[in-house]
Amino acid sequence: LSLIGGDRQASRSELRKLALYAQGKDRVTLDDVFAVVADASALAIDGLVDAAFAGRAPDTEVQFTKALAAGTSTGTIVSAALRHVIQLHKARLAIDAGDAGSAMIGFIPPIHFSRKPLVDAALNIWTAHRLERAMENLAEAAHEIRKLRTPIDGLAEPIAQRALLSIASSARRRAA
Repeated sequence: LSLIGGDRQASRSELRKLALYAQGKDRVTLDDVFAVVADASALAIDGLVDAAFAGRAPDTEVQFTKALAAGTSTGTIVSAALRHVIQLHKARLAIDAGDAGSAMIGFIPPIHFSRKPLVDAALNIWTAHRLERAMENLAEAAHEIRKLRTPIDGLAEPIAQRALLSIASSARRRAA
């Protein structure tokens, strides 16, 4: 439901496509939605970012490749990671201040139920200081990507991938 936008005709078209894709199945799964619904790309980026901050490097690699194959730009990916680290930092500060109850409900937009386990894992792994460093590294990666003359010169992908895998590696070291 969160993927249905303001354009009713486009939404109906996406629902028809999903119904056709899932025809004969007993139920429609989130994987079905990812496979056919155009706006599911935002959820795919969320999966990538969640995997990185939870320290799941192999999942980060797979999700990064899927996002690129879906046509998502590296700038969009790094921007999503920056927005996420800001939200995590805000939540981590709330937890550190003793307000753990409002940490998860403070995310805008709200965290989808399917993402909660990975977001919880990230909040348990990362400190506010380490999130600030991750924020700086992502901002630097975003700046480097924007400085490139053309996005297809081959450097944007490794810059974004390195930044996300660095986050996953850092999270994994802390979780161990």
